[in-house]
Amino acid sequence: MISSITKRKDLLELMSRRRFEIDFSCGSAPFPKKLFEAFEALNHIGVAAGRMYCCQSCGHAEMEQLIKDLELENYIFFHDQDQDRYLETGELYLAFDLSEDAKKLVMNVLENHNLKPEWNWSNKTRIKLILNERKTKNEEKKEPILQSQNQREVKY
Repeated sequence: MISSITKRKDLLELMSRRRFEIDFSCGSAPFPKKLFEAFEALNHIGVAAGRMYCCQSCGHAEMEQLIKDLELENYIFFHDQDQDRYLETGELYLAFDLSEDAKKLVMNVLENHNLKPEWNWSNKTRIKLILNERKTKNEEKKEPILQSQNQREVKY
């Protein structure tokens, strides 16, 4: 059996390589530093946290293999499609497989890193992080309208 210190070192090394890949291969997705810091904190306490490739199904499969190899139990991640949505909306959704205790721990870490997680605590929904406030396409295209011809006040 692998010691918990060895498992954490392996996890930190693997996820640090993934962070490097995110930082340099995803230049178009400027994730805030606090997201990486939260993921590093989770990895340090034995919750596998990081970016997986492709889609949610592939991410779960990859994470399940990772935690099996490292003899861990809990994980949380986002994937390429989540990254694409983040670029459009500023929102990042996290997929996970967490025990009840780990759910509380993960939410505390996310909150302590000022990521403002939104979640209803259901295993059927994902954790939402609003990392950037972005205007929707409709909000950007709104034309100002005058209240009346006699007033100069502009309303949107």
